[in-house]
Amino acid sequence: MGVAAEMFGRYRLDAVLGRGGMGEVYRAFDTEKGRHVAVKRLRRDLAADRVFQRLFRNESERTARLAEPHVIPIHDYGEINGQLFLEMRLVDGVDLGTHLTRRGALPPRSAVTVISQVASALDAAHAVGMAHRDVKPSNILVSGLVTGVPFAYLVDFGIAHLAPEAGGTVATTRGALLGTLAYMAPERFEHVRNADGRPVDHARADIYALACVTYECLTARKPFSGEPIALMWAHLNSPPPRPSAVLPGLSTALDAVVARGMAKQPAQRHPSAGAFAAALRDAVGDETDPRTGPPTGPVGTAPRPTTRPMSGPRAGGGTAPPAPPQPRRLSRRALLAGASGLVAVAGAGTLAARLVGPGTSGGTVRWSAPTGGQVLARPSAAGTAVFGASNDGALYAFGAADGSLRWRFATQAAVGSAPEVLGGVVYLGSDDGHLYAIETTTGIQRWATRLGGIVHSPRAAGGVVYVGCADAKVYALDVIGGTVRWSAVGGNDMHQVVLAGDTVLVGGSDTYLYALNGVTGERRWRFATKGAVSGASAVAGSTVLTGSTDGHLYALSLTDGTPRWQVDGVGSAAVPVVLGDTVFVAAAGNALVALDLATGAPRWRFETTGTVQTPAVAGETVYAGCADNKLYALDVADGSQRWSVTVGGPVFAATAANGAVYAGAGDNRLYAVST
Repeated sequence: MGVAAEMFGRYRLDAVLGRGGMGEVYRAFDTEKGRHVAVKRLRRDLAADRVFQRLFRNESERTARLAEPHVIPIHDYGEINGQLFLEMRLVDGVDLGTHLTRRGALPPRSAVTVISQVASALDAAHAVGMAHRDVKPSNILVSGLVTGVPFAYLVDFGIAHLAPEAGGTVATTRGALLGTLAYMAPERFEHVRNADGRPVDHARADIYALACVTYECLTARKPFSGEPIALMWAHLNSPPPRPSAVLPGLSTALDAVVARGMAKQPAQRHPSAGAFAAALRDAVGDETDPRTGPPTGPVGTAPRPTTRPMSGPRAGGGTAPPAPPQPRRLSRRALLAGASGLVAVAGAGTLAARLVGPGTSGGTVRWSAPTGGQVLARPSAAGTAVFGASNDGALYAFGAADGSLRWRFATQAAVGSAPEVLGGVVYLGSDDGHLYAIETTTGIQRWATRLGGIVHSPRAAGGVVYVGCADAKVYALDVIGGTVRWSAVGGNDMHQVVLAGDTVLVGGSDTYLYALNGVTGERRWRFATKGAVSGASAVAGSTVLTGSTDGHLYALSLTDGTPRWQVDGVGSAAVPVVLGDTVFVAAAGNALVALDLATGAPRWRFETTGTVQTPAVAGETVYAGCADNKLYALDVADGSQRWSVTVGGPVFAATAANGAVYAGAGDNRLYAVST
């Protein structure tokens, strides 16, 4: 008789698909939803680390929000029987490392197709401040390699580096350790900061790793080999190897692109993963497989990705590689210290890497596009598109690079909500009382659910979309068909929803901020202000920040709503934004203020000549639109102005992504301004 499959909560674990230092991945069957999925179950000891738990949930949530076809969709995450887990789409494919080991190097066109798709996934993550930090062949799942039409997924986003940062240790095999070392950028061996004192740019480190993977795809060899110390030394000092030295028939243009991608100095690498991929495509041209000669029939390739460089001139594949930089000379003692703490080094740095801005000067309008009305709420950027909801009743999709109109979706009334993007679908609330689900690539409606009043800005996670409504209810709807899972009644119009793990936070016009159980809709607590809570809250660790029309900003405990501090003098519908230990919020008197997260003490105040809108933060800069027709860029540390740009009308809520700030304005246009 066969051995019965193990049950893990609602999942039947049918087979082990892979094992790693943090746990195992299973082919599983979801007995509640009746579908086959992949379940990653983490080691039991990791769930005991409360800091790791928080980071795991935060990063899982962020990864689930990546609307990019080459990122494995995360359906659900959480804890079952004392073990953390992720539920993901089950992919019928093989990891790239296994394929290279079994079948050898890829044909150049297939290699470039796979790398371009991985680059698209990385660009989407980098655009929202995420970095992968463990790009390697075993973290790339590929199908269709044999048929010549490969499709790649980049996996393990968001959690590969968490355990070291949570203070724990990761048990891993020597082989796995060497596997990660083979793709690590030189600056990562210097821990959190470069030799010049600047923080490590993990987005550029991802590009280095992608270049290493490219070399391996073309040659079936890792760029460098040897013991840990030898590998570290090679990354720090040895020139990038040339693929054509292994396969003489390969174009030397590919050598140049790989060399730039593996440049020792981050600033000498391509400005984005998409730029690196574009250079590869230019370099491969009509390249044929040097091992087999010209093809005798059509060669199938995936469509050319639309990713483009975020900055600087497009890197041509035929250009010479950058001049060799001065090697990073580290003492043998330093190398030994690094080798003894390799796992910690692999995860060093902050959770969100700062995105490198474009080469153009900050405050330059990249493009503006007409929207038929005003885009009052923050736009949403996902992949290569930007979505803006206009009070002319339509949702617009523009190309992030050039502002070209991709599609327009019309509702039956004005739209004042912010669009929410998840898994290739954009969710939109409209004043016509519907919540819409629209395909991001085509603008085709998947479903529309009629609710009981004006529908506000939705949020989606874990297969559920949550939204507040003017009928005094909060709704949880299934992302697949829009069926209502539950609804909870408040005292009046329920406004913008914010998600914090399994807690749903929503403000009401009845003066309360509500905390609800995301699974059942049951109330966990509510906090009374003296005015309507109509803006979105912000969550930072265990602290909730919410504004009210009573002119106060409140800091509350996420656990039970206990007040921690409050300050007055904020805008009547202020929406706070948090970066690190600083809160940024619009203040009364036409100002933006920065407050200490722990105490509410003021850090700086920047005054304008008009009402300040909801700000956006990226890297070391906070961006804020203003009724004086300007978009301001301020230093997060001291509030000093870096630049401002004037447009044709009051500037509304902003979003920072793709090296740009996107915001609607009173002249009925959506603007993209270089950061």
